[in-house]
Amino acid sequence: MLSRQPAVATAVVFVHGWSGSGVGTWDHFPRALRFMPEARAVDFLFVDYPSTTHTVAFCSDQLRGFLLDLVRDPAERILDPSLPRDAARRPPAHRYTRIIIVAHSMGAFISRRALLDLDRDELDRAEREKFQLLYFAPAHKGSRLPLLIASGLGLDWLPGAVAVGKLLTVHYRSLEDLAVGSESLKSLADDSRDVTAKRQAAREPEPIDYLRARVLHAEKDKVVVQDTFYPDRAADPVMRRNHRTVCKPNDEFRRPVEALRRML
Repeated sequence: MLSRQPAVATAVVFVHGWSGSGVGTWDHFPRALRFMPEARAVDFLFVDYPSTTHTVAFCSDQLRGFLLDLVRDPAERILDPSLPRDAARRPPAHRYTRIIIVAHSMGAFISRRALLDLDRDELDRAEREKFQLLYFAPAHKGSRLPLLIASGLGLDWLPGAVAVGKLLTVHYRSLEDLAVGSESLKSLADDSRDVTAKRQAAREPEPIDYLRARVLHAEKDKVVVQDTFYPDRAADPVMRRNHRTVCKPNDEFRRPVEALRRML
């Protein structure tokens, strides 16, 4: 969803969770965004990635390349190739001043992994400071795999959802990385602390804001561990929602949209 305004300084990147999709997970957002005055000069990008068939490392590597293109050459590498032939092109010199990553569940895991890897290998300070994070039910502290499978496949309402989830764990490559106590999660936590310490030692102003996510957790979420991930802000509790519905706004439930609005 690209803005038609002459100057667009902000991009919002939506990253779905396990078994989600760029359209399906965020299908309630586009209508709300069309009527949000703050969104008129913002580009919204809905990312798909192979969450069930590939490892977290592979998915985060894909997202890392996408984010690097979005920082350094968005018009040529991402925006213009996606437009209809008769649509106006963005100038080659177009660059964003802010990039907000909105992610759900596994999407929070791979987006932080991608940012940490970019920080280590690619980004300079000005590029790092463009990023802001908004996470819904992030899986940073691990997931209860049978329930994650059931939720991701929309089966969590079934009485035997946990049993079904246990049977399916062997078929999905990313699940081992999402399990509580996995090596991938431990590496993520260790790298986050190491990078934070490095930035603080450099005495930069607000050195880790690009890694300090705003987090919303659902009252009825039984899928992910809800402990705070360092260096995130304390989570905002969302009542009467579960793991799947915490990121789906509607006419009565506006918290997801309002959370994004406060960042635009």
